[in-house]
Amino acid sequence: MALIKCPECGNAVSDHAESCPSCGFPMAELSSHKETELTCPECGAAISAIDSKCSNCGFPLTKGNDKWTIPKAVFGTAMLIAVVLVIMGIKQLNDPMIDFYIEHIEECKAGIADAEWDKKDTLITLKWDYDYIIQTYKELIEDDTVKMRKLRMKGYALIGIGIVVLLIGAFFPTIIYDSFKNKFRKQ
Repeated sequence: MALIKCPECGNAVSDHAESCPSCGFPMAELSSHKETELTCPECGAAISAIDSKCSNCGFPLTKGNDKWTIPKAVFGTAMLIAVVLVIMGIKQLNDPMIDFYIEHIEECKAGIADAEWDKKDTLITLKWDYDYIIQTYKELIEDDTVKMRKLRMKGYALIGIGIVVLLIGAFFPTIIYDSFKNKFRKQ
């Protein structure tokens, strides 16, 4: 009875064992392919069925380490971040302060209309007071409009960033993975 190395976890396992006691890797399958030569999926070099990595390029040969594992993890993380950002953006767009600013702007517009109407029917000396009231209402409208736009822009920005993060997570992990893979293969 000889001990062989489990290609999945690296622990010593009896060559008569049906599976690795540590990780459950099917050793019976391995013993039937012990002498079979396989090819590395990355570089095409001949490898043994019990090797845990390619001796030519170093590509990991354990199950679960396919070339999409890293991009899938990055995409999943990007998807989660994107969803959180979009939800935050939608919540920002539904902020009650935006409704308050809209109502306040409408009230100020009504105040301007009333002040202009009353200004027509007053003495010349009081017209300056109405001009001041009208100017104050206009400043309030401008201030509320700026605040409302900032809230809306923050919501749109969060949604836009969420979409960009999703796109980056969808397309760039495979590009980055392939560039790193090629870099390490050349070394």
